[in-house]
Amino acid sequence: MFATIIPFLHSIGTEPLLYSCWDTDIDQLFVGQIVEIPYGNNRENGIIVALYDTSPIDTNSEAFNRIKAIIQIISSKVILDSNQLTMICEISSRYMIPIHRVLAIFLTRPILSRLEKKNYEQLEGGKNETQTGKKKWNIHILQDDIVRPKYIEKYLNGEPTVVILPDDFSIIPYQEYFSDTEGVLFVTNDMTDTRRARAWIDITNGVFPIIYWTRKLLYYNLSKYKNIIYIEDALGPDYWHYPIRINYNDILRIFEKSQQNINLNIITSIPTLTLLTHFRHFDIKNILSTSLV
Repeated sequence: MFATIIPFLHSIGTEPLLYSCWDTDIDQLFVGQIVEIPYGNNRENGIIVALYDTSPIDTNSEAFNRIKAIIQIISSKVILDSNQLTMICEISSRYMIPIHRVLAIFLTRPILSRLEKKNYEQLEGGKNETQTGKKKWNIHILQDDIVRPKYIEKYLNGEPTVVILPDDFSIIPYQEYFSDTEGVLFVTNDMTDTRRARAWIDITNGVFPIIYWTRKLLYYNLSKYKNIIYIEDALGPDYWHYPIRINYNDILRIFEKSQQNINLNIITSIPTLTLLTHFRHFDIKNILSTSLV
């Protein structure tokens, strides 16, 4: 068996590296797991992106003879799900960013340090089960008002839901409006690294039925959430600087391609042309605010 792996600390390209699993118990290997690998003359950890029963490259090639073996399994838990790993590869390829740097967006050092400190036991279960089913993706354009917190209530149907807001300032009215609602997590930029890491773990485990944060939530493991409410604002920022200008519409398109069974409603009062162009295959409806209360 063979595995493609993203190292945590080094990469010079946009693709995972190929390793063999000859000295590893293959029944204990799965996608999203952390393993220790040789890199150059050193050792470092990496995360498994894909597993292969046979070599994905020519066994007679010089590259095949240079394949090194996984040293050992570090974690029995899934750290990132397959959808996140697909996004990492897509973002790295699109923006020509070394793939380990994109991995660091999804798995930051403070979060990784907290997981390492308790040997990853904070995460539930082992291998994630792939969800199946038809997803529903819509764009609702609010014609006569801005998108206010009270209009979101119609989309909260009792299933685990993520609400993605344009920026940190837009979180404030939602915190005030839903302050008495139980089972809600608001993620904010003023959180300490410890609280942010705890939020990352809780979102991965699906502890809170409803999550509110900015578009950075697209990088999180949302496999435990059925619905996403994505609030778009043409006046809000379209880019995140890391380390170049990454367009959030690109991230949303990559997210759409990777997700298998998440329903998404994009709600906007001022849609951008880019949004309507990139997602013209969605069910697009003009609605009145009175129909949402």
